[in-house]
Amino acid sequence: MAKLTLDIDYDYDFFLLGLNSSEKDYILCYQLNKVLGTSLVREDEDLQLFSTKNGNATFSLYKHDDDSNESDWFLVSNKGIANMQNNTVIGLFDTVEASQNNRAFLIKEKKEIDYFIQIAPIPTQSEKEGLVKAIKTIASVQLVQEIDPTTLKSKDNLLLIYDYD
Repeated sequence: MAKLTLDIDYDYDFFLLGLNSSEKDYILCYQLNKVLGTSLVREDEDLQLFSTKNGNATFSLYKHDDDSNESDWFLVSNKGIANMQNNTVIGLFDTVEASQNNRAFLIKEKKEIDYFIQIAPIPTQSEKEGLVKAIKTIASVQLVQEIDPTTLKSKDNLLLIYDYD
């Protein structure tokens, strides 16, 4: 019998910036809103990744609807919390479930990045340059880096953000 495979090509038609900042997400969000004139607001639910290997991981997620340019902006934390369930044996027939919180990464190959800004559709080159220049004025941001999402191994995790739209 012939084996059939399904090959799906996703469109990564969004602009992606990586930010390094030691600030808490809500403080960085406030600073970005002030400098960029945006209104990033925390979503009701955090971004969740489900994995049997690493447990469930959650990442803070903020959104801004730019109606004038018909674009969506997202600020998502790259560093989240993985809640892993462990069974601990305390006797011959008894087990106790315990949970353990560990660090999880949305994009594992970019562990040095603290936050991602994702904008769809892709802005013009001059808008990108203005955005990067404005973000660099924030004292708590040490690095602003444009990232090509197609080069990332775990790029599919970035597609999950649009499920919250």
